[in-house]
Amino acid sequence: MTRNGTSSTGRSQHTRWAVTRVFDLEAMSENLLDARDRLGVTQKEVASETGIHQNTLFFLENAKKSPRADTMVILANYYGATVQELFFADQGKENV
Repeated sequence: MTRNGTSSTGRSQHTRWAVTRVFDLEAMSENLLDARDRLGVTQKEVASETGIHQNTLFFLENAKKSPRADTMVILANYYGATVQELFFADQGKENV
């Protein structure tokens, strides 16, 4: 270790933690239902306002289908959330 707190490879010796997020259909389903309930809107209203077909919303909310990337972004924007918050589940900390 050098005097400035880095190893001879130049990497910091401080431990950092990160939360690993993985795609999880069940978490996505629960998050989408919660988000829609918070806004007090129906699937039909979400479909009309976002351009996402109501059948697609049904399948997503019932963990029957994985969303396309553009659908994730549209719904995250609509619900005022991030893609990570809506579509991914925390899997705890990992040492980085």
